[in-house]
Amino acid sequence: MLGVPDKPAESLIIKKLKGTAGARMPQNKPPLAKDVIAKFETWIAEGARFDGTNPAQSTRMLAALVRAKSATNDELSVDRTTAGRRQWALANPNDKSTVRQTKDLIVISSLPDELAQEMADTAEQQAEAISRQFRVPTGQPLVKGAHCSVCTAEPLRIQRIRAGWWKTVNCRRRGVGIGNTTS
Repeated sequence: MLGVPDKPAESLIIKKLKGTAGARMPQNKPPLAKDVIAKFETWIAEGARFDGTNPAQSTRMLAALVRAKSATNDELSVDRTTAGRRQWALANPNDKSTVRQTKDLIVISSLPDELAQEMADTAEQQAEAISRQFRVPTGQPLVKGAHCSVCTAEPLRIQRIRAGWWKTVNCRRRGVGIGNTTS
């Protein structure tokens, strides 16, 4: 068993961290400091209880949630822009993208500059309307960290954006859509 609740000395994870049970963790990296290992020992001695919201949740999702809770609005915006650019490159490797950021949104698009700005402005107006409807305090973002939105330059979908139908635009054919992207 990796962790034996209440018995850190018997815990495989502690033995691995100290290098007393086969290959030391982390492998091929410097050993953890004694005070860091002591934190693991204390956690195990206290029962090794999961203190998150869902023990079945993936480690990746748990790490993302911890990051989202501890990061600033600007840090999350940078993370989401990076993730959006990565998704854009996967879905549209031959299309050059541009980024438009508004107060609440990040728009990554291959639209011509004027249309990309129009889409960003329209989407921001919708976000402001939602903020008013939910009585979000003035000066506070609608969501911590700007949402990252992606769109392709397809005329019919651009007309829908101009009509204010931006929330339902979906570019399934190219594997991207408008919406929040978290990873």
